[in-house]
Amino acid sequence: MFHAAGVYAIFNRTSEKMYIGSSVNMAKRWVKHKHELRKGTHHCQPLLRAVAKYGIDSFSFDVIQFVENFDELTVKEQQWINLFKPAYNTCQIAGSSLGVKRSSETRQKLSIAMRNNKNSQGVVVSKETKQKLSAKAKSRTYSAETRAKMAEAKLSKKQSPELVAKRMAAIAKARKVKA
Repeated sequence: MFHAAGVYAIFNRTSEKMYIGSSVNMAKRWVKHKHELRKGTHHCQPLLRAVAKYGIDSFSFDVIQFVENFDELTVKEQQWINLFKPAYNTCQIAGSSLGVKRSSETRQKLSIAMRNNKNSQGVVVSKETKQKLSAKAKSRTYSAETRAKMAEAKLSKKQSPELVAKRMAAIAKARKVKA
């Protein structure tokens, strides 16, 4: 395995389903994927369930494309996601969590964690850490193509009239407070 940047696939040789990802160091990323899948802490639940069902030895880590320019990594990943439509990717937009469906139990846990200044593992997060995470998120850049796809995904969601009315009321209230 090369210590290079690129797009990779985790391929289930039994079911022929796959997960597509990208990394600046694919060798290191594969080690992390295997560790998290064996430990049961991987972020991708469909992939985690498949490993539990078929066993880690049923999966291969395949390099799809080497990428020299790190700025193109997410764009290239998105191109391969669009082409293969991988079954294990819970999010079909590279570098984004758009489209991820969370259970009401998960949403409630996240809400409690946010109120208690704790992360999803229950660890208290300092203000300094929050500031670093915020700065990192703000500095993240997406290609024009990825931004367009994210906007399209957001706009395609149907919103109930009640939700729209609630948001409009909140905007009106915020304007009154500023005035």
